[in-house]
Amino acid sequence: MSTDNIDFLAKAKALSENQDTVDWLSNARQQGNALLEKAAWPTRKTEAWKYTSLYPLTEKNYLQGSADNSLTADDISEFQIADLDAYKLVFINGQFNAELSDDLAGIEEFTAVNFSNGDSNSADIAERLNSTFKLEKHLFAQINNCLLTDGLYLFFPANKKVAKPVHLLQLNTEQGEVFYSQQRVVIVAEQGSQATIIDHRDSLGDSNSVNNNLTEIHVAANANLAHITLQLEAETQVAISGTHVKQARDSHYQHYLVAIGSKIKRNDLQVNLTEPNGQTTLHGVYMCKHQQHIDNQTAIDHIAAHCNSEETYRGLIADKSKATFNGRIHIHQDAQKTEAHLNNKNLLLSKQAEINTKPELEIYADDVKCSHGATIGQLDEKSLFYFQSRGIDQQSAEAMLCFGFVNAMVTELPIEAVQDYVATRLAVFFNDVENLKSLWSL
Repeated sequence: MSTDNIDFLAKAKALSENQDTVDWLSNARQQGNALLEKAAWPTRKTEAWKYTSLYPLTEKNYLQGSADNSLTADDISEFQIADLDAYKLVFINGQFNAELSDDLAGIEEFTAVNFSNGDSNSADIAERLNSTFKLEKHLFAQINNCLLTDGLYLFFPANKKVAKPVHLLQLNTEQGEVFYSQQRVVIVAEQGSQATIIDHRDSLGDSNSVNNNLTEIHVAANANLAHITLQLEAETQVAISGTHVKQARDSHYQHYLVAIGSKIKRNDLQVNLTEPNGQTTLHGVYMCKHQQHIDNQTAIDHIAAHCNSEETYRGLIADKSKATFNGRIHIHQDAQKTEAHLNNKNLLLSKQAEINTKPELEIYADDVKCSHGATIGQLDEKSLFYFQSRGIDQQSAEAMLCFGFVNAMVTELPIEAVQDYVATRLAVFFNDVENLKSLWSL
């Protein structure tokens, strides 16, 4: 381990010692600090990080930079989703911005409170923190705890249906110096509740930042939670994300991911089906070009019997970019009558592009229905010929076919306004053809 790697963790601890925070968060911070004392920096020999190098985090001192959080409504207008009727909460570089957010005073459908203002909810938040996963297994969750000064608590009361989605708009700013930002979100969907969350992460210009986002979700009995994650950050940004879900009896959790590659983008998504008759649906699409990098690590733990899960991810990897998909389904011994299916499809568009895909099934029960598979392919020559025979040049034809490949997943998004917004953003991605003649060449 190099001195730089050790310094990153040491600097995180040093920064923690100089930060002020509310008293009731001190236990979580102490847990993070204690684990960082003996933490090992991931290398290529670390199985979970085999295909993702964290060297870019040690090239510059991200932990000493400071961010400018002063923005106006005009500054963020391009990130508004047209025709979306939603409750909007805006975070700039991890900090809540009340002026840019909707006033939720008087709203009875749900509770949204910042940790720093949540004394009346502090006992519940503290109990939920780090309860959906094993902190010792997640280095960046340890760093998040170590530097925990604030966060967002979303509480959906029992048997309530939230009529409008909750739009979390998380933006990182563009500035000359590098900086570190983080967000911590705790979501509780109580028994019988129904809600939709749009977790929208983006950048203003070329943001030179490391963002460390950690979300914990509790889905109680008979609750239904749809969770849309849009990761549209700048190509210059390092984005580390951990999402950990705990499901109770008869609950349904649906996660939809749209991710565009960046300098490093790492997603850890873990779902635990702890009681019978739970349902999990995971749909994801990821795209890389230039020298972008994205690493998706998903895990579904079937702990209880009679639970179903369906996971479908698609990837598009071009130019000299790299992507990883590691999807794991673990069927525990008592999880009889489980049905679980996992599928990952990838388009590889360049000889220089790289995809590493590994679907896994680990089964300890004998009465189950499970399947898993992965494909890596190229564009269909007959389809290309069809477009070109109608006067469409090769580069444009390839871009259109690629768009169709990923758009099949975009249309799965449960809100039409979000589908339209994502389609517009993807058009920008694919309209880069004129500047990237080699992008579409095998």
